[in-house]
Amino acid sequence: MRMAAGGLRRSRSSHTPHPRPLSHPLPPDRERGATSRPSATFCLRSREGGGALSRREGVKGWERVGGARHRVRALLVGLLIGCGGPPADDAQRLYEFPERRLTEQAMWEVAFQWQIEDERALWTLANLQDGEPTDDGLSLEATDEDAYLWRQVSINAASVDRLRLVLADAEPRVVQVFWAGVGELFSENRQVGRRAPSRSLADGSAVYELQLAGRPGWSGQIGRLRIDPTDRAGDRLRILRVEGLRFRPPDAVEPWRVALGPEVRSAFAVTPGVPLELEARAPSTASLRFGYGLLEDSVAAGWRTEPVELRVSVASADQPGQAPSRSRVLFTAVFPAAGREAEPSWHTARIDLAEYGGQRLRLRAEAVLPDGGTEGFALLIADPEIYPAETIRRHPNVVLISIDTLRADHLSLYGYFRVTSPNLDAWARGAGVTFLNTVAASPWTLPSHVSMLTGVDALGHGVNYLDTSVSEDLLLLPEILRRHGYRTAAVTGGGFVVSKYGLDRGFERFRWWPGRSGDELELEENLDTALDWIEDFSDRPFFLFFHTYEVHSPFRRHEPHFSWLGGRAEDLGGERLSLKSAAAGVDEGFIHRYSARWERGSDGHEVALADLDPGTLASLYDTGILRVDGELPRLFERLRKLDLDRDTVVVFTSDHGESLGEHGLLSHSHLYDDNLKVPLVISYPRRLAGGQALTRQARTVDLMPTILDLAGLEIPPGLDGISLVPWIEGGEDGPAPPAWSYAGWPNRGLSLRLDNAQAYLLNDAPWPAICGHEEYYRLLEDPGQLRNLVATDPEVEPLRRRALDYLQQKAPGLILRFADREPEPLEVTFSGVRRLPWTLKKIAGSCPAIGDWQAQRLRIVIAPGAESVLAWQSPGSGPLEIALRLRKRGSGAIEHVVRVDDPASYREPRVLQLEYGAWSWTEARDLSSGTGLSLQWRPSFVRMESAAAEEDALETVQRQLEALGYVQ
Repeated sequence: MRMAAGGLRRSRSSHTPHPRPLSHPLPPDRERGATSRPSATFCLRSREGGGALSRREGVKGWERVGGARHRVRALLVGLLIGCGGPPADDAQRLYEFPERRLTEQAMWEVAFQWQIEDERALWTLANLQDGEPTDDGLSLEATDEDAYLWRQVSINAASVDRLRLVLADAEPRVVQVFWAGVGELFSENRQVGRRAPSRSLADGSAVYELQLAGRPGWSGQIGRLRIDPTDRAGDRLRILRVEGLRFRPPDAVEPWRVALGPEVRSAFAVTPGVPLELEARAPSTASLRFGYGLLEDSVAAGWRTEPVELRVSVASADQPGQAPSRSRVLFTAVFPAAGREAEPSWHTARIDLAEYGGQRLRLRAEAVLPDGGTEGFALLIADPEIYPAETIRRHPNVVLISIDTLRADHLSLYGYFRVTSPNLDAWARGAGVTFLNTVAASPWTLPSHVSMLTGVDALGHGVNYLDTSVSEDLLLLPEILRRHGYRTAAVTGGGFVVSKYGLDRGFERFRWWPGRSGDELELEENLDTALDWIEDFSDRPFFLFFHTYEVHSPFRRHEPHFSWLGGRAEDLGGERLSLKSAAAGVDEGFIHRYSARWERGSDGHEVALADLDPGTLASLYDTGILRVDGELPRLFERLRKLDLDRDTVVVFTSDHGESLGEHGLLSHSHLYDDNLKVPLVISYPRRLAGGQALTRQARTVDLMPTILDLAGLEIPPGLDGISLVPWIEGGEDGPAPPAWSYAGWPNRGLSLRLDNAQAYLLNDAPWPAICGHEEYYRLLEDPGQLRNLVATDPEVEPLRRRALDYLQQKAPGLILRFADREPEPLEVTFSGVRRLPWTLKKIAGSCPAIGDWQAQRLRIVIAPGAESVLAWQSPGSGPLEIALRLRKRGSGAIEHVVRVDDPASYREPRVLQLEYGAWSWTEARDLSSGTGLSLQWRPSFVRMESAAAEEDALETVQRQLEALGYVQ
């Protein structure tokens, strides 16, 4: 969905369709009472195919039992336990979590595409002249305001619903399209136009989409088409392509993941003439609950002139598949004509089914238009369920709070000299268990949160780069909780914590902040949404994940906190202090470094770290903590008000810390304790004794198994994390597991932290300036990590071996082993990968020499007698070409090029070896002898391609990441 420039606010401030009065009363807006899973049995019948759908345990998606799979009038809504079978128990979900994502663009297919520069002879120009030739597109210059180009066509209007025009730049223009029938002239009553692009693409081009279906005169055979690409004389533009689009109704047999504005839910699509139907046996006292909304292509705002109505009805059906009794409409909602509604959003409905208790019901949802079937939109029914009035609560609620960028030692709870967290202190010392030494899995947001929600170390899951996302193969905490009857919801600050990175999987509702990161409203309004959802979900065990960037840069002066901390407004150089990331060049190993910038309105100026007053910088940072501390009591109070506080596991933590000048560094992505040590407080009054403070070293990767343990659920095997519950209930005993932290993207490498006593850092980037760089600190004597003992301490060697073993065992991606046993050096050139400076790592052997580096091309040199093992950790970023070149004395260069299109095809190792003066693939399993290259794919949990998402949502995320300082 497209979003306004300022972004969306909370859903309750958006336009809400007005339900019509019903003869059957609706239940209260909130129900009370402890509940568990709904005990309704759902059954689907296909009127056309006569079949049903079922899902076998452990099989993704759905299995067709009978009947043709195509657009059917009866659509899937439930996990099919069997028609007429027993009620569902706590462990059964209504349907499998969908992997497919439904976007506006996915509802359209290309009927034709014209690359205009290839068909220049077919177009006639009027008041336009050809511009400078280009590699792509048709370059034009307008000589008059009435400038256009036209051509003869043969288009069946019924097969094209929209025209898409793509221009090379995003400058706003008035664009119009005229058409005429065969043998007819163009006329003003057969045209459509736009005054600005529908959206912009990542390459800077602009998309104009113009709705044709439903326009007067768009019918029959179209014989001529005219495009007016501008209304300004002298305008220079380049047309890249013209496309005709046809509406493709979304497949409604299975649910989709659908984003309305900044909120994602699992939903079924209902289009005119294709209703959603389900059969269910209702408990004796029950209600129907579902979300609903309208998915409509807002780039064509205004083309649908009539409102659309969602109508939900129910009828009694004594036997499965039997013709139901006369249906009764229980709920309607009207969406106004396109262009008259605010930004799209989800709404929630509840329907009392008490009078139907014990009966088998036929429920029906349909899209109704006043004048018949207009296409181009879909009504959405999200997470429908029938739930009984009273059930038994078997599991505790879970609330996971992640305060992004919060370092532990700036909380008064952790001994900070300022009182920055009085409310958190009081809660933790009364009901919480405080872990005084907790280590983050990564010093930046995306990989750290993936570890938090999966129990897998950052190096193991592989989601360590800006363009990676979580694979479906990796099980997330909310997915497990959903399987055991939990309602699951997430409210996040956006940025890296959005659906684009696959973090929405398992969440019934996933809402992220759509405005500017650092916005004063983000914390308060997102917390309002979270509190509403807690109340909405209070009748069942729920999992709420709440995340905020309030403490993250850009830093602002929050009053009265700033003055109370002793800060002075005259010491500030602007309204906010932003920390911006920039990559150094090859000579510094492409390490990202952060600089400070004061911003006042649209202006700003850089400021050196030496010129930043440490006290003022700390005060700005601390005011964000005080703001969070002032808002969180609202969450604790809401749990108390609903009498849920004793039955709720609350986990308070952060993904990483923040450098405020330590080691001459700003921001995060570093591997020192100011970045890696985060707060961790766990509260569960029904089971855990509050007020404890444990010094044993914990890890954020332990959160998932700990939460599952407290919920009484089985912990999946193979996790890197462990449950902390035995520590809490049995005291501290024995050494804690090692804490591994990984920073692959900013080329910082690996950190190993042992028992709060030792910290070893190893850089795994291959660049000469940083390759193999090590640091070692004895933390008890040097907590500030100021004295690097790597050259003198005998403890370094066993830690080095341990770290190298860890890298070789767990580094994911394509493992590349190079060996040169010839007297001449082996040159290797990598090309074609945009993020190669950060995604290529050295995990064993010697550091290669860098021959040269250009935009997407790297040449390294393996010395005679040397061996080097590299890992390419971001294989989804494009094909990789590896050119081998050995200069043999007297015989010239022996060359060979390996193109890797699909890294997964190298699951079994393959060896390219120099034999008898030529490169050839051999049957050898390794490079134990000889010169050459071996390749082997080591699977990770990285999605090979980024998750599908709205282009506008991606633009918003890009702006947020820029504001947060991650990208420029």
